[in-house]
Amino acid sequence: MKSNNQIKSLQCKVVLLGATLCLTVLLFNGSALAGPEQYSGKGKNVAVSQEVAPFNWSGFYIGGNLGGNWTYADYGSHFTELAAGAVEDDSEIPAPDFHDPPSADDFTLDDEDRATLFSPSVRGNSDVSFMGGGQLGYQRQFGNMVFGLEGDFDGVASNRNEATARSTNVFNIFDEDDQVDSVLKSWHKTEVNWQASVRARLGYANGRFLVYGTGGAAFADVSTWSRDTVTSHVFDTFDNPPNEEPGGVQIHRVSGHDDGTLVGWTAGAGAEYALCPLVSLGIEYRHNDFGSQTFHDNSSSKYVSAGSSRLDDLSGDQVTMRINILLGHLGLGK
Repeated sequence: MKSNNQIKSLQCKVVLLGATLCLTVLLFNGSALAGPEQYSGKGKNVAVSQEVAPFNWSGFYIGGNLGGNWTYADYGSHFTELAAGAVEDDSEIPAPDFHDPPSADDFTLDDEDRATLFSPSVRGNSDVSFMGGGQLGYQRQFGNMVFGLEGDFDGVASNRNEATARSTNVFNIFDEDDQVDSVLKSWHKTEVNWQASVRARLGYANGRFLVYGTGGAAFADVSTWSRDTVTSHVFDTFDNPPNEEPGGVQIHRVSGHDDGTLVGWTAGAGAEYALCPLVSLGIEYRHNDFGSQTFHDNSSSKYVSAGSSRLDDLSGDQVTMRINILLGHLGLGK
């Protein structure tokens, strides 16, 4: 059971809290509660109404944003070459004894038995990544319509898009009566480092509330990585069924890296509410499509030469919370 002092203390806190809330309401709504201003003229009280200018969104603004980003990448098909004859020659060495390996010339892509391996197209999806940055714009209000232009720049944290494609290729080495079964595994990864846009805005304002659509050019700085892994099994076709050569299982890898800037388009919609004449809060959704580009992240070894990786399409969706300083109410561009 609470003591009388504790109960009285709780009652005092409740009273103080209620008084504070009432004072806050009175401060923010004082003009409304006061009603029309009264003045005396010739012994008569005359009510004078106070006209409040409607809120106007015109002027420059600057602000920041924070949100999430999802990216989707389509990786195109490519061809990879394998020195099949060299792989077959290497399989002739009794495993695990490699004391008498063939000469280095036998392990190059100049081998006459060269096979072309095909890697199909594949799509990868990324998890949500955090993004944040700033925006700068100018807008003009005509009646309820608001026209504007905005540019923004955002950094993206750990936006990784990975995908793996597999293909099986079978070819015969006719002069040796051997068969080589190769599985090509192509791995791709794309990271968006930053993205930016320059967009037009068209909105409808109702006092302090603004809804708008937006669209324009989009830019993304990306890094790509690729790795081709070829696993080959060599079989002697003289045997029935064919037997695998002593050194018949071989794995060869090549990898590469490249960077580039993509240019595409972006479109979306948003809403803002002016908390006061100088500050607005908002939320915005946009879809981005950065187009396609061929990245020269190919590489080669003595056995394998990988083709260039083509990013057929890089697109994504983003949702950001925004805060703006409305410089127009300071006289800048209004």
